[in-house]
Amino acid sequence: MPRNWPATMVTVLPFLLIVAVAAEFSINYPSLEAEVTLKAGGYWHLGGFCFGQDDSNVARLKVQVDWKGSRPLEDASVYLVGFDGREDRWGVASETWNRTTCEDKWQMAVAWDSSTKLGTRGQAFVVKVLQKTGVRDWHFVLLSCGSVEAVELQLKIQAERGALSYFEANTHFDHSSCPVLPTSWWQQASSALGFWVMLLIVVVCSFCMAFFIGCSVRLCGLQEYTTTVDADVVGKPCEILHDENIAEGHPHHLTKEL
Repeated sequence: MPRNWPATMVTVLPFLLIVAVAAEFSINYPSLEAEVTLKAGGYWHLGGFCFGQDDSNVARLKVQVDWKGSRPLEDASVYLVGFDGREDRWGVASETWNRTTCEDKWQMAVAWDSSTKLGTRGQAFVVKVLQKTGVRDWHFVLLSCGSVEAVELQLKIQAERGALSYFEANTHFDHSSCPVLPTSWWQQASSALGFWVMLLIVVVCSFCMAFFIGCSVRLCGLQEYTTTVDADVVGKPCEILHDENIAEGHPHHLTKEL
């Protein structure tokens, strides 16, 4: 085994952990996708998201549109609308969903200021969701109320921020998709894989740092000891103290002055 393997492990292990965490926490936005052939008076439930409470913009959605028609989509009355999950909004719309026309649904969305005409903002645009109270679902619907080409349209809605959960098309008409929030932080953290990954990183990095410091202290101590021994061995001879009462030059017949 190489003599410098502790230093190598300390250098390589954090890099491997960072790669593992990056793979675990890679950005993967929840999204809704639809592929429909437009027709006059058509409406399609796309699914939706659950959003939490915020003082300003609770969520940010990125909408991408791919229109296959030959005429500009701005000339058609095609809308993306959102219905707040409260009883006086989505509750009202869902009770009469199969009995109201495309225009009726659009009028309800306009009254709640949650209607966007496709094509007027380009092929990609951002929708900001305002919600200051509660935690609830939002249902998103594609409306084609006017004359339009019977051509395929592809739509994708990505929740870049704020989504607690999402649900598919034609589901959760009568009940919420919002998760039941835990009552303690430990319950929420312990159920998340990322929490245990971060805890493992902290423990491993702490062990590696302590091991590296211990090895460094031992190496420094060994070097200091070696230097001290060499200093005692390699050096000038010790001086002999001069005593005036001892005659110099006669090591075997020492005489003293009387």
